[in-house]
Amino acid sequence: MNSNHIYTDIKISTKTIHSNASRSHKHNYFELIYVLEGKGVHIINKNHYDFSKGNLFLLTPEDIHNFDVKETTTFCFIDFTESFFVENPKKKSGKAELSGFFKKLEYVFHNHHNTNGNIITGNDELIYEVLINKLIDEEQNNRQYKHIIVQNIVFLLLNLVARNIQENIIVHSQLENPKNKVYEIITYI
Repeated sequence: MNSNHIYTDIKISTKTIHSNASRSHKHNYFELIYVLEGKGVHIINKNHYDFSKGNLFLLTPEDIHNFDVKETTTFCFIDFTESFFVENPKKKSGKAELSGFFKKLEYVFHNHHNTNGNIITGNDELIYEVLINKLIDEEQNNRQYKHIIVQNIVFLLLNLVARNIQENIIVHSQLENPKNKVYEIITYI
C-alpha cells in the first residue's frame, strides 16, 4: 500500500481513471474527492460505496481507499492540510486566519464515518458543482486574488460538508437508536 503526501497547504487537481481499479493508498492530509464524470465503487477503509457524477467524498488522514471504476471517471481532488487555514506572517499570501474554524470542523471530519459515503445531501448538488468548477477554473487560470478566492471556495465547501455530515450523523443516530438523545446533544455541540 502506498502512502501519499503533499508538501503544500493545498493542491487541486483533476484526474481521469480509465482502468478498472486503482491501488489502495492513504494520505497524511485531508482530501475532498468530487466525481466530475463516471461511476464505480469507492472503497474506503474496506467499506464499499457506489459513486456517480456529482458525488463528494471526504477522506481524513490515515483513511485507506481506492477506486473500482465501472466506466471512465474524472475526479477533482482537493487536498489540504491544517496549515492551509493558518496565515503565515513570513509569507504575504493574503490568506485569512481560519485556524479556529478548522479546529471546530476537525471533530466533525474525524467523526464522519457514520455517513454512507457520498456527503452531498438535500438540495446542495448544484452549489457543489458550481463551486468545484470555479475552483478548477481558479487553479487553471493564475489570476489576481487566486489564493484568497481558492481559500474562500474551499471554506464554503467545508462549511457545506460539515453541515451535511452533522445532519447525516443525527439522522443515522435517530434510525439506530431514536432514544439516544445524549449522542444527538454531543453531536450538536
